[in-house]
Amino acid sequence: MPWQRYRQKTPDIVKSPKNIAASIGYVGTTSRHLETKINFNNPEALQNPANDAQFVRPFPDFSATQYMNYAGESSYNFLHATLQKRFSSGLSFLATYTWSHSLDDSIQPLGGYGGPYRNTNLIPIKDDYSNSEFDVRQRFHFNGFYQLPFGVGHAHLNHKGIADLIAGGWAADLKFSAETGQPFNVTPDISTASGGNAFAIITNRNYLAPGGTPNATNPNVKCPTRTRNTTNWYNPCAFSNPLPGSTIPRSGAGSLVSNFTQVLAYLGGKRNEVYGPGYERVSMSIFKQFVTYREQHLELRVDIFNVLMALDEKVERGSFYAAF
Repeated sequence: MPWQRYRQKTPDIVKSPKNIAASIGYVGTTSRHLETKINFNNPEALQNPANDAQFVRPFPDFSATQYMNYAGESSYNFLHATLQKRFSSGLSFLATYTWSHSLDDSIQPLGGYGGPYRNTNLIPIKDDYSNSEFDVRQRFHFNGFYQLPFGVGHAHLNHKGIADLIAGGWAADLKFSAETGQPFNVTPDISTASGGNAFAIITNRNYLAPGGTPNATNPNVKCPTRTRNTTNWYNPCAFSNPLPGSTIPRSGAGSLVSNFTQVLAYLGGKRNEVYGPGYERVSMSIFKQFVTYREQHLELRVDIFNVLMALDEKVERGSFYAAF
């Protein structure tokens, strides 16, 4: 087993004026010889979908045969910024922002999602180097706490009584989280070549923009006037189909396709090129403290989750792929 190699760079800049700390940093890593899952018994040629790919496998008496290979590579770039206010005058908060990008050609050995290779016997895994299945480009998190300056032990109404009972001891905590979505695969809506995993080809990188005209490879698709919703998250008119598998002759000359350029034309684009919906949540807590004896107190707490009632518009992962 070869050694797995990692390289990392982590410069940081930190500023810390009175009660506030700010930092910005960058992390960059590259990895080599990652463990990945390879099917060495993939068909050695593409065929018409009516043909059985079993007969063009290196070992036709066996089906898919997977083994762990240490040929994977990855890169990860991570820029983060943090702003923190230490607790003073009843207020504290922590805000963090992250931009990152992870790429790899290493499918997780223990059943990771992210989509399979197109065909490792016809397309080297380096040509399936694409966005990692867990890649999230942007994240923002905020956590703030504020304590009203009223009641025993505070600047105002610092004595027991009715006023302290009503107005004293109140505090609130607010949490906000937002992040962009993860990548998934868009599959063709035609009968593709036998012997490989085919994906749709992106013809317009702004695949979330509505409108447009259908691609000639899929003339019957409708171009939605609105996207980023549960009906049409992306615009199907931003994609084209690879060559139909039916264009390969069933027998004779040209019935076995193994030329690299032709294989790409039949199997389409890379995995994980389209990103799904993101995530936004606001939650808060309200606290009320009642002084009981000396430094002891009774606290009542109310937690409110998903204050804005945001809905999850998730694209299911795993064995599901969004077809256009």
